[in-house]
Parts: sequence; C-alpha cells; structure tokens
Amino acid sequence: MSLNPDASRLIDLVEKQTGYRVTLGTTEGLATDAQMISASASHPAHLIDISTRSLAVADYVTAVQCVMLLTMWSHPRGVPQFEPIEERVDQAVREAAQSPRLAKYPKEAAAKTANSLVTGLLLQLRSTPSELIAMEYIRRECPSLHRQQSDTVNAVLRRNSQGLKPEVKEFAPAEILEKSLLLSAVVALLWGQISGSTAAMLPYKSIGLDTKAEELLADFRAVPGELGERSQAVVDAWAEKLQLLGLYLWTFRPK
Repeated sequence: MSLNPDASRLIDLVEKQTGYRVTLGTTEGLATDAQMISASASHPAHLIDISTRSLAVADYVTAVQCVMLLTMWSHPRGVPQFEPIEERVDQAVREAAQSPRLAKYPKEAAAKTANSLVTGLLLQLRSTPSELIAMEYIRRECPSLHRQQSDTVNAVLRRNSQGLKPEVKEFAPAEILEKSLLLSAVVALLWGQISGSTAAMLPYKSIGLDTKAEELLADFRAVPGELGERSQAVVDAWAEKLQLLGLYLWTFRPK
C-alpha cells in the first residue's frame, strides 16, 4: 500500500520506538475504519487492517493507528491492557437488562442487548482518550493529512450521531445511552475546537450534554504526562465521573 510521507514517517517512528515492524492490510466488514493488533513476543509485528470502505482516507487511518501504538508503547510500566472485571461487568449487564427500556423484551434478547451496550460503553471509554490524542497529534504534526482528517472525523461524527435516533432510546437504558453520547460529544467538542466549526456539537447541545462534555474535555486537557500515561489517566478520570471505575483494571504487558 502506497502511503503519503506523513503516514510513512509515523510507521517508521513506530518501528523505531517499539522495535517491531508495522504490517498493513485491508479487510471487509469492519464497523470501524480499522482494527489494530499490537505486537508481542508471540506475534512479532504490529498489524493494521484498514476497512475497504475507508481506503480513500487510508493515510489518515494508518496515521491514527500509529499514534495509538506510540501511545500504548510509551507507557513506562509496559503496554497497558484494559481488562474488564468479568463478575462486575456481568452485574452491570444484569442491571441493564432489567431496566425499564429492556425489561419489556424477552429475557434472552434483553440480556444480549445489555451485554452489547455495556461492553460497547467500556470499549468507548478505553478508546476515546487515545482517539483525542491522535486527533491533536496529527493536526499538529501531519499537515498533509488535514483534508483526510476532516473527511474521516466528520464521517465518525455522523456514525456517532446514530445514537441520537429515537429508535435507540426505545431500547437503550437511559444511563448507558447518556454516557455513550457524552463520550461522543467530547469527540465532537474537540473537533469543533480544532476545525473551527460549531456544527458538530449542535446535536449534543440540543439534549443538554455540552456542559458535561466541556468538563470531560477539561479533564483531558488537565492530565499531565506522556502519551501512554496521559491516556490511562484520562480513562480513569472519566471512569470516576461516569461511575465506571470499578468495572475494569489495568495490567501491563512487557514491551
């Protein structure tokens, strides 16, 4: 895959700082723009698979994954591993399945939906700080990717806004939905500050999430440290505010 100089430079930087090569591929059917597997002793290469529907912005997508790898591998304690605590997640799933919006469905369907919503929220909590770090890094360090960044982020914002549809409110427990929308609002808020556009935040202002999003973004701004330490600290700070702190723990894999 032929990449532009900024994306190629980030690949070189990842390989230099981690000691492992980066392998690029494509795949169909992803819900996101890419999936990434970090290298380990048993898998001695970083794998970045780009969705075939995102090939037009492959340079930017590759750059984002590279910044995420740099973030992960910069932590002084090792490569951070976000690990849900099974019994506590199971309890959160049971509580969600019994919420008024899901309790009206058959138990099996309610449990399956609740599990998807709870685990999806934890994934969003884990990934959003790294996404924000990558967004700022690329805007600052990779001017040739600005056009692809605008196209990609605006597409992400459109996908995120699906959570605002009335049919989602029919089944998603109110507490889980608000937390997910709040994390999406932080992405919209930061992009609005970077791009100078206020349009991205309008849907979230309309449901009163703008002030809470500003608080979470302030937490993101206030956390010191290098890439990896900062990402982990922001996850924990947000988890405390969102009452998700007891659902996971951090372990660190040797580099």
